Order: sequence, then C-alpha cells, then structure tokens
Amino acid sequence: AMTAHATVDTACTLIDQILSRRNLSYADISGIGIAFGGPVDVRRGITLRSHRIEGFEQFPLVGVMEEHFGVPVVLENDARAAAFGEYTHGAGRGARDMVYVHLGRGVGGAVIIRGTLLHGSAMTAGEIGHMVVTTDGPRCSCGKPGHLEAYASEPAIISRMTSRVNQAGPEERATWLSSPGVTLQRVFERYGDDEIARDVIDETIQVIGLAGANLVTALNPDAFVIGGYVALAGPRLTA
Repeated sequence: AMTAHATVDTACTLIDQILSRRNLSYADISGIGIAFGGPVDVRRGITLRSHRIEGFEQFPLVGVMEEHFGVPVVLENDARAAAFGEYTHGAGRGARDMVYVHLGRGVGGAVIIRGTLLHGSAMTAGEIGHMVVTTDGPRCSCGKPGHLEAYASEPAIISRMTSRVNQAGPEERATWLSSPGVTLQRVFERYGDDEIARDVIDETIQVIGLAGANLVTALNPDAFVIGGYVALAGPRLTA
C-alpha cells in the first residue's frame, strides 16, 4: 500500500523530471502549491489525515517539500483550491462572495468571502459533504448517518443504486448486474428509461438542492458553483 513518504517521494521525483526536461533548476521555481485530498492545517503547513493513504496524520508536508526544493510552499485542501481556481479564473469570476460544492469520490466545498477562503477555527469550514440532510439516511464515509456525501458522492450513488437493484425483480437485476455493472455514467445515461436510476438521481438532486438552498439562505453569495466529475457526469444535477 502507498504511504505518505512514498507519495511525497513520487511527487518530488515528478517535479524533478519536469524541471530536467525543460533544463530548469530549483532556482527557477518561484513556489509550489499543493492541493491535498483531505483535511489540512493551512497555518502550520501540515496534513491532518488522508482517508486513502496511510501516514498523513499530522504530516509536515510543507516543511518536507520546502526542505527538498528550497522554495516557498503553500498547502490547501483540494476542494478549497478548486474553489479558488473557479473564483479567480472560472465560473466564479467577477463574484464577490462564492460558495463551491465539489462532487467526486467525496463531497467537499468551500466558502469565499470578499476574496478570502474561509478556514474556520478547526480548518473545516466548507466541509459541505458533512452537512446533515436527513435525520437517518445512509451512512457517510465518516460513519455518521444522513450526510450529503452519503447521497451525492460517486460511491454513494453507486451503492444506493446497487442496493435498489438487488431488491428489484430478476429482469432489472440481470440488466444492471451484467457487464459493465452499476457505473456512475450508466446510472445517469439510464435516467430517462429506468425507474430505479431515475429515483436514485432524483433523490440525489433533491438533497444537493436542499443543501444548496440552505447555504444560499445562510450566506447569500453572488455565485454558487458546483464542480467535480460527478457534476460533469450528470448535467441533470445542475439543470
């Protein structure tokens, strides 16, 4: 299994390869920005944990990279980094205040007020995936029930679809469980002609709408941006 040290070594090697291909040295780099898939402490430059790779608990990622390259390094959570990209160069350009929701393997997000990314006291501002949208509901990856991520992430959509298919008649089971099985793309493609797919997607749209409406009510932003590959797979989510 990959570990934090192996992952960082790989990242350093890749940067070294890019530089050597272009005949550049570390002196040519003005800085390095890292978008990390998990919670981070921006002030201390450390990752707090990764749900996918061991060893990132309280890991001094900024210090390790600065020591290797000798240039300033900034660290941010990947959803907040994506949000800032949309705010400065993408769908949120020109907005003053923006809310961003990222739909992918998990559900992340960010809040930007007057050009400043909100981090919160425990660096968890914008963890929109852990908003409670139902009081019971399916369990989130964090173990708690009824969170937005348990409806709107790719694994959540596939898992809800699969359990519905398993309870359905033999015809539906045969259709869905034959190759390629239940995939995100297929669930969205079958929206128009499959009742189970339509139910699962409609439920997903409903909870995203609920979370979105609450965020807009609370924060009244100029722009509300949805990104991530789940949003790209399902235009119905945002239509």
